[in-house]
Amino acid sequence: KKEAVLIQAGEYMGQLLEQASLHFFVTARINETRDVLAKQKSTVLTIPELIIKVRGAQVVGSDMIVTVEFTNPLKETLRNVWIHLDGPGITRPMRKMFREIRPSSTMQWEEVCRPWVSGPRKLIASMSSDSLRHVYGELDVQIQRRPSV
Repeated sequence: KKEAVLIQAGEYMGQLLEQASLHFFVTARINETRDVLAKQKSTVLTIPELIIKVRGAQVVGSDMIVTVEFTNPLKETLRNVWIHLDGPGITRPMRKMFREIRPSSTMQWEEVCRPWVSGPRKLIASMSSDSLRHVYGELDVQIQRRPSV
């Protein structure tokens, strides 16, 4: 016999850890034989990502625009959403708060950055809210040296 069990996202969203997986444990007793059946199943959830984009010259000392984008995939509004952005050699750590992000809506955060170190760099963004955590994104960026005069 199959039995469907509906689990609402609100029942587990606040309990998720970095691995973002659900572990199911099922036990049953077979009445006729009194045997016990035990099964375990793990399901890894797909965590949404932050998308980072860069516009403008990627040159030491020149302004470039960094955009962090996120689309809420849930059927519930995310509240008290904090986005953190860091990029050593590109920008100092910064953060921004969005009071809410409605279901299926997209938020964008743009910042002007002026890199001060050339070479391969990385932009990293992370997000946390009341009901969704451990969302992140990263982007590799190649910062060029300032042309000599």
